[in-house]
This record gives sequence, structure tokens and C-alpha cells, in this order.
Amino acid sequence: MNFTLELIPGNLVRTPVVGWEIIQESGPNKSLGGGSMGFLKNRKGFTLVEVLVAAAILVIVVAALSGLLLQGYRAMGKAGKKSENLHLAQEDMEAAISDPDYDPGKDGCEDTEVSRVPHSLEIFGEIVEGTLITVKRIYPGEGGGEVTYTYFVVDGDVD
Repeated sequence: MNFTLELIPGNLVRTPVVGWEIIQESGPNKSLGGGSMGFLKNRKGFTLVEVLVAAAILVIVVAALSGLLLQGYRAMGKAGKKSENLHLAQEDMEAAISDPDYDPGKDGCEDTEVSRVPHSLEIFGEIVEGTLITVKRIYPGEGGGEVTYTYFVVDGDVD
């Protein structure tokens, strides 16, 4: 579709062409859009360099975000492993308190140690005799560590 528009000298004319506005200073016997070449000259777009720069920036942002997500995933795995070992150490502590002969090594649990030490505490000026039970659980591997629970069990009845 071709069209010709004659302009009046000294005026600015705005003519819509397929969603774009062409602004040109008018002069004697000037015409707009006489053929398809006039439309292509005024069409705006992105150059290949601009597209490549935008793609490079997008790749950098995505790489940074994926690094953060990966780091968060690893931290979540370590926290889950620690939580699981805290739970297992607590179960060992409960078993050691309820059974004075409890030994986790009998069950094949080599990463847990239970120790019992006679101990006395002074509470409100009174000496209380009892046993200090300590459960130490070591968990190996990435994010490994050690969990230690210590609990004081009173011997006999307390008034």
C-alpha cells in the first residue's frame, strides 16, 4: 500500500504508519511514504549488538541467581543432616536415661558414645547427688559435625 502526503512548508507533521509515528519537518514538495523504502528507513528496532549485550546481561543474572539457589540447596541439605543427627542423639539420650545399661555400640551404632559420670550439684545451697549422662554423636561426610547432649539424672528421690 503506497500513499503520498504533501506537506505545507514550515510545519511539522505527524503521520501514523503501522503503529509508528513519522515526524519530519515539512518543506516544499516533500512527500512521506512514497514507497516501502520510506517506511523501512523510519522503522525502529534493535541491532544485533544490542541483542547480544542484552543476552549476555541476562546470562550473567541467571548464573548469579542459580549460584545462590545452589548454595541454598546445599545449606538446606546440611541443616537436614544436622537435624536428623540431633533427633538420633536425643533418642540415644532418652534410651540412656531409661536404661542404665544402654550401649549404642551393641546395636552397631559406632558413631555414638554414651558416658556416665557420678556428679554432684549444689542447688539452692543443697548438694544433690546424681549421674551426668553425655551422649556424643559424630556424623561424617560433607557438612558433618558432632552433636553432644548432656543431662543430669538425680540419684534417688529429691525432697
